[in-house]
Amino acid sequence: MDLKDRRPARKPELPERNTEQRMEYALKYADKTAEFWKRVVFYDEKTFSSDGVAKPQYVWRPLNTRYEAHVVATQRNRCVTAGLLGWINASCLSELADVGPGRFTRD
Repeated sequence: MDLKDRRPARKPELPERNTEQRMEYALKYADKTAEFWKRVVFYDEKTFSSDGVAKPQYVWRPLNTRYEAHVVATQRNRCVTAGLLGWINASCLSELADVGPGRFTRD
């Protein structure tokens, strides 16, 4: 059957509402011009944590089927050690900014 034991692919779970919001955003801005996008800045933050690594899981799957039902949802852990922020627009990108340890919040 040509099955091999492999670690399952991992990707963050995206709630259905987030999927809907992304589609609404894409449709809202689909007809914008290049001039419009030159004035837009996208930014994101990332927290890195240091707690222990879980024991790896394995699945039996045929070759070249990594993302076809052999996926384990990832969950963010709770021990935060560093926070970084970066941005990008049509003409350049930022250097990462260290925002220190702690959690990012909406406040």
